[in-house]
Amino acid sequence: MNKFSIKEDLPKLSTTGFLLTKLSDENWELVKKMYKSVMDNKTEELFEHKNSVIIGNDNTSDIMSLDSIPELKAELHKKLKSVHESWCGEELEPTYMYGIRSYNKGVKLASHYDRVETHHISSIIMVDKKLDNADDWGIQIEEHNGKLHTIYMQPGDILFYESAVCLHGRSEIFNGEYYRNMYVHYKLKNWEYESKS
Repeated sequence: MNKFSIKEDLPKLSTTGFLLTKLSDENWELVKKMYKSVMDNKTEELFEHKNSVIIGNDNTSDIMSLDSIPELKAELHKKLKSVHESWCGEELEPTYMYGIRSYNKGVKLASHYDRVETHHISSIIMVDKKLDNADDWGIQIEEHNGKLHTIYMQPGDILFYESAVCLHGRSEIFNGEYYRNMYVHYKLKNWEYESKS
C-alpha cells in the first residue's frame, strides 16, 4: 500500500491531467433519468467555506440532491468506475457523488484543488445549461506541466480530471440563467492517506 499525506505525494496518472469526451449513450440516459427525478427538488447549496470557493452575491448555487434516488446514484457511480479506471490506469474506489449543482447568474468558481484524501480521479458531467444569449462558461484546468486550458462542455460531455493535483476553477463570471453539472469522485484503491497532524 502506497502512503500519501499531501497532493505532491500522489502520482500523476495521465499525460495532461484531464480528458474531455462523451458519456456512453447508456450512461447519458441514466444521467437524464436522474436529472428528471430531482430537478424539481432544487434547494440552495450550503456548505462550510462556500463563499471562498463559489463566489458571487446572494444565492450563487443550488443543489439537486440524489438522496431520493439512492439506487440510481449507486448504479451510476458503479457504472462509471471502470471508465475512470480505464482512463487513469489504476484501481479505484467510489467516494462521493454529491448531486447536481446548479450555478446561478453572477457566479464564478475560485481556482482550487479537490480533497487530497478522497478526490483523486474525478469527473464533471455536463447536465444542462441555459445561457440566455450569454457567453458559454468554461472551466480552466492547469495541465501537469503548468499550462492552463479553458474547456467548454455540452450536455452529455464528461470531463475526467485528476482533481486533487490539477488546479481548476471558472474565472469568468457566469451571465446565463443556470449551468448544471454533476461531480463524480473516486480515490486510488492502492494508496492510503496518512494525516500529518
